[in-house]
Amino acid sequence: MQVGGSDQWGNITAGIDLIRRRTGAQAHGLTVPLVTRADGAKFGKTTDGAVWLDPERTLPYELHQYFVNVDDRDVDRFLLQLTLVPGDEVAAVMADHGASPDQRLAQHRLADEVCNLVHGVEATGRARLAAQGLFGSEQPTGEVLEALRGIVPETVL
Repeated sequence: MQVGGSDQWGNITAGIDLIRRRTGAQAHGLTVPLVTRADGAKFGKTTDGAVWLDPERTLPYELHQYFVNVDDRDVDRFLLQLTLVPGDEVAAVMADHGASPDQRLAQHRLADEVCNLVHGVEATGRARLAAQGLFGSEQPTGEVLEALRGIVPETVL
């Protein structure tokens, strides 16, 4: 069984054919639609600004910020496709988001949910603290500064 994105259809069918010719065994392929952004660009490892849904390849802060910055046109679909949030709850989140789009409520929910799935709740909390330290207007606390460690360059004087 070969599984891949729909853009890999040709490679998958070539692999099935190769297996059949070399071994005589039956092989199967399954393709799934690509996740794309509203501009039509692929969401994946080959696009600019890509993130990996792998805790070893993308820091929690990077993953969280990626989804905080998702286009309004994508957030509803991504909440449904990439999280375990029920559809009726997504509709409620989107209604709240529509009332105050400048607060990016839906994007923050998406970022929290995806980051929770990939990195866990504790790492998501640290990612939120790091963002607060970088973008908030208050003096960062020790907890916030600790969350920033490893995310921003640091120098000891």
